[in-house]
Amino acid sequence: MIKLPMRVPQAGSGFVPAAYQQIRVPSGAFDSGGRAMEAMGESLTKVSKNLDDISQVMERDTVKESMTSFDRFAREQLNGTGEEGSTGYLGQYGKGAVESYDTIQKSLNDERQRLRDSLPSGRAQRLFDSATETTLLSTSSMMDAHRRQQVNSVRLETSRSAANEMADTYAVTADIPGLGQLAWDSGGAEAAHAVFLDPQPGMTAEEAARNWYGMAVGKRVEYQLRKGDTAGAEQTLKQHQTIISPDVKSRTEGQIQTAKTDQTIQTVSAPYVAMFQDWSLYAGRTPPVPANTPNANGSPQSTATAPSPDQAIGPESQDQYLGLPPLQAVYARAERDPAYQALSEEDKVTFRNTLNHKYAQEQAQARQQYAQNVTLAWSEIKGGKSYDNLPPAIRNGLSPRTKAAAIRLQEITSGQRNQETDIAAASHLTHMSPAELSRRILDEDMPFLSPAMGTLFKSISADAASTDPHRAMKAQSHLQALAYMSDTFSAGNSAILSPHDLDALSLQAVMITDRLIKEKKAVTRDELRKGLSGLVFETKAAEINRDQTSQPLSEVPPYPVNTVAQLAGIPVQLSGWALQDFKNEYKRTPTYHELGQFYRQRETSYYQKITGKPIEAIQKILHGLRQSGQEPDFLTVRQEIRKASPAHDPHAAR
Repeated sequence: MIKLPMRVPQAGSGFVPAAYQQIRVPSGAFDSGGRAMEAMGESLTKVSKNLDDISQVMERDTVKESMTSFDRFAREQLNGTGEEGSTGYLGQYGKGAVESYDTIQKSLNDERQRLRDSLPSGRAQRLFDSATETTLLSTSSMMDAHRRQQVNSVRLETSRSAANEMADTYAVTADIPGLGQLAWDSGGAEAAHAVFLDPQPGMTAEEAARNWYGMAVGKRVEYQLRKGDTAGAEQTLKQHQTIISPDVKSRTEGQIQTAKTDQTIQTVSAPYVAMFQDWSLYAGRTPPVPANTPNANGSPQSTATAPSPDQAIGPESQDQYLGLPPLQAVYARAERDPAYQALSEEDKVTFRNTLNHKYAQEQAQARQQYAQNVTLAWSEIKGGKSYDNLPPAIRNGLSPRTKAAAIRLQEITSGQRNQETDIAAASHLTHMSPAELSRRILDEDMPFLSPAMGTLFKSISADAASTDPHRAMKAQSHLQALAYMSDTFSAGNSAILSPHDLDALSLQAVMITDRLIKEKKAVTRDELRKGLSGLVFETKAAEINRDQTSQPLSEVPPYPVNTVAQLAGIPVQLSGWALQDFKNEYKRTPTYHELGQFYRQRETSYYQKITGKPIEAIQKILHGLRQSGQEPDFLTVRQEIRKASPAHDPHAAR
């Protein structure tokens, strides 16, 4: 570096400058062609070399980044990115690996070229080429090895697939001249070729071909058995039994024997299965019962018995009226059939299983159709149509029980009857198993239940049909609780409690049961009865206090009108008329319970006498009040009648 002279200010007289104030001029400082210029040139050379070093460092960093990027790209092409679904080339197999080889090789070369082109100089590109050559060669080498393996795998797969296709072709063309033999020869050759592609210890080409022949014979026999050609299947086995292995021969013989047995069972069971297919002709009636022997058409003769009048009383099993004959009756008829008797015990079991399966299929269809008929009938009746005016196709297909329910629904809809629970019907439902209730067509029972009880039983039925173990257990507990309360407060078919009381008691029992389930998760029968004991005690105590409702009214007039109305459950204003009418009709004094029932059967006529309004209008008002959840009383009914009168219509003509 050139050192220039510095001027130091002059000091005063007697001043001696300090060392740092001394002016020193380096030798040759003012030599214009000498050492100064030479030193300056050397310094510039050093600066240029330093700048060149910095440039190389930056280039090397850029090259390293590109090399790292390519190395990562190559690894991902081989092994995937590590993300789900990303396998890389080495994770591909078979035809997919062979077909994707060229695409991945091209992507490697394209990525390498892209990174090379982004480098700033030829020197950087040469460094990149040299450094990535090894990565490219190594990656390609691994891909080549994997591809060779997969090419062999594809060839093996193609050969085996061709052999299988030839076996399938032989199965259906064996009896066609030329085609069957061609498939036979080609399939054996392909099976032998597969051994060369994938050698297995102890497996020769001859053995592989023999195995294929066994497979082809098996498929041919299966094809013939599906067509019902057992004789042809036996001929196929006999023709090739010397070529196939003993194991294949034994297995195929078993298949043929099983098919022959199934064919025999199918022949014997066919006329009995046919009994289940005419259910639509007998729906709503006692189903046909098999008679003695099959008729000339091969179907067993059958008879249909007209239903007894008293069968409409109770909620009998619905399955009796689906149009299907009783399964046990069909069994009994079959046991007298010589063809059935000739079956082995094992084949008889198969025969019964065949009948059971077919019966279940037809029963499900019949039950679905019956449920649709009930739904249509109820819709027509609620729309104002009478039972007698239902379409014959629906009316004639209803059981006696359903007919009684339809007439009851008609009376409820027209206001002639209150929709209240029938004690016997409720008791029958509570004593069903969950499985029976879940399969029952509950719409048939709705006219025999109050709206609240109908909703309750539908809920229990849904729980019983559920696959949720907790809901199934809940349905079981609810039925046990209701059955316990029904048994406790009923004597035979005569209920000690009124329908209204039974509804309230049942709903309380279900609420208590739900609380017990919530506390214990599961409830035993004894725990359930213990939990309901408090409700039973309270109800019995109230029942004792109301015992007088089952005693005859006082014979000493005048009768206590308020007491009669309260205990009989009828309006005070109408109790006197009801009592007098009962005595006139039955020539005796009623109990309070009897008087209440007597009044409810004639409720509409009493209001008609008082108001003079048409009975249809009164029925509509009573029905509307009950539909809204309100039990009609004298004042409310009279008020509703006045509202419906034209004189109270603000828009009526003056």
